[in-house]
Amino acid sequence: MWIVATDLDGTLLNHHDYSWAGARKALDALETRGVPVVFCTSKTRAEVDQLRSETGNRHPFITENGGAVYLPVGAFRALSGQFPEKDGYLLIALGREYQTLVAALAEAAEESGCTVRGFAGASDSEVAVWCEFSEAEAALARQREFDEPFLLEDGDGESLAAAIRRRGFCSVRGGRFWHILGNNDKGAALCALRRAYLGCGVPVSVAALGDSPNDLPLLAQAEWPVVMPSPRLAEMLESLPHARVAPMAGSAGWGASMLDAIPAWFRGLEQSDYPLRHFSF
Repeated sequence: MWIVATDLDGTLLNHHDYSWAGARKALDALETRGVPVVFCTSKTRAEVDQLRSETGNRHPFITENGGAVYLPVGAFRALSGQFPEKDGYLLIALGREYQTLVAALAEAAEESGCTVRGFAGASDSEVAVWCEFSEAEAALARQREFDEPFLLEDGDGESLAAAIRRRGFCSVRGGRFWHILGNNDKGAALCALRRAYLGCGVPVSVAALGDSPNDLPLLAQAEWPVVMPSPRLAEMLESLPHARVAPMAGSAGWGASMLDAIPAWFRGLEQSDYPLRHFSF
């Protein structure tokens, strides 16, 4: 069975207006063919829950740069008892506790002589300006559990990253922010999700889409990696020279890439052969 693991900002969602309208046709086509679309993002669970409601998505999702994998209990009932249940999901927690990350970032910034501004020390209104959000959306973005996004306002990013590593943590760069996190990433979370599907008797092949360096571990684990056009495209392709490149950025490029892929995945299958029966909700 194919699944699609996708970054959100700059990938499924347009970078500036966060619209997914350009991907609507492809999302419908994937759903019709029983291909789960797995959101894999630096966003919080609160943000992802809202987007899943808007798009009608009922599939697993990965939050906060691989900090956690959420499995709908109904679809993954074979794994009940293996993972804690929370609000209708089985939770695979891979990240470190949020306040520990915030404290480590402050220490690393002081040691390296850098000035940083993270979400923990910002107001909803400040985050809204940084992200071009409403204050209500910013409040959802600040409900963090496993990852602290921050701006590097002054200093050397490499020195800061080294200070973070000395404390046993990692830093990655996304489309808008740097992030401090534990030894988790999107690729490790995807591996955990593969194991969950396999535990239900369903081996999967993965298409993955992303636009930023924090997506590289995800793309590296995929059989069908797609890099979205961005200012970091050349950097991304240095690490993934075999990856496909979407024809344009944002939701329209996402949609075009997936509509091109579907015939290759389902060549020779009739509509009745599509694997819709694998999971019931």
